[in-house]
Amino acid sequence: MDDKFKISDIFKKYQEEKKPPNQGAESSQSGSKNKDDKFKISNIFKKSQEEKKPPNQGAKSSQPGKTQEAEKQTPDKISLSSAIKKQKESESVESVEVNTLYSGAVSYARYIYKNLTVESDTASRIYALVTRIVDLINADDKELLKVALADYLHPEDYLYYHVVNVCIISLQIARGLAYDRAQLLELGVGAFLHDIGISRNLDVINQPKTLNPQEYDQVKQHPTIGPQILDKISENFDPRIFEVMRQEHERIDGSGYPKGLKKDEIIEFAQIVGISDVYEAMIHSRPYRAKHSPPEVIRSLLDKKFSFAYKLIKALIERVGIFPVGTFVMLNTKEIAQVLKGNTESPLRPKVQISFDAAGRRLNEPRQIDLADNPTIYISGISSEPGSED
Repeated sequence: MDDKFKISDIFKKYQEEKKPPNQGAESSQSGSKNKDDKFKISNIFKKSQEEKKPPNQGAKSSQPGKTQEAEKQTPDKISLSSAIKKQKESESVESVEVNTLYSGAVSYARYIYKNLTVESDTASRIYALVTRIVDLINADDKELLKVALADYLHPEDYLYYHVVNVCIISLQIARGLAYDRAQLLELGVGAFLHDIGISRNLDVINQPKTLNPQEYDQVKQHPTIGPQILDKISENFDPRIFEVMRQEHERIDGSGYPKGLKKDEIIEFAQIVGISDVYEAMIHSRPYRAKHSPPEVIRSLLDKKFSFAYKLIKALIERVGIFPVGTFVMLNTKEIAQVLKGNTESPLRPKVQISFDAAGRRLNEPRQIDLADNPTIYISGISSEPGSED
């Protein structure tokens, strides 16, 4: 358990943000300004600075006597990881539609990225696939996002999971920006295909080590190679999809590649895919490193706050969450809970279901609690993943 995890420590750097007025208002495709440009990270996390309660204060409000009741009902202590694993197995399985769609998307990504086959219906098949994803996201279905944020079933195929997940996360962000259905569709296709240029370097990226400078320079050519490959596969793609491939590694402060573009030189589609690409990669493991927790990734993105438009970080936090749906967290009461629903007004205080007491015992009767309505209870850390400890 990461008992020393402190939300306030993660975001303390951003309490003193006094940015020049024009530095955070980044471009959109229309070039217009809006109220989101005035978004301040410090406003989202200001309540976290008050989370310094006496050790027992939170425990008193978490239904006294419940732990004793759980002890009577479940006398044998079991390991926390085993308990969480059993809970996951006992929970209702995601809908067949979501599982079928997701696994089908990964399989088709594998086919496209490996074969690069020229077929007359390639474009129509990709558009049909992304249309189904867009429809689920427009219906506010969170199961698809939950699957996208979970560990890869087959880590050796991480590239194919990655592009599907980037598609899903990008669409979540875009929905937070009020994109219409047609925009979502084109963005989703661009996200699904954004890494196709890297298919020429699979032997390099699959090495279980950090790339050396020569290998990294080789991989950095994929934004230029991608459009060339896509042009051979099919001509029936929106021009913005080619720009997504070329620009998704560009950053608004000019620190990206391959051209070092800045601000409104980068189309917003590419900016969305770019931040989704970074987020997705960091919350999953790679052959050469372990994964990071969602709050750690948000902190990293905030450290790069001049690389990504504030409104995109805001949309990511609101639509995906600091603690995404399905995440197991430790409360200051030492109880373990699973996030059920995010809270856009207070991202640090989602709705959770408490399923394990402070001793790691599963409660026979899990209870739900909205942390926004319970100021003395707050998230103090991310719990161990099921199976990560005995």
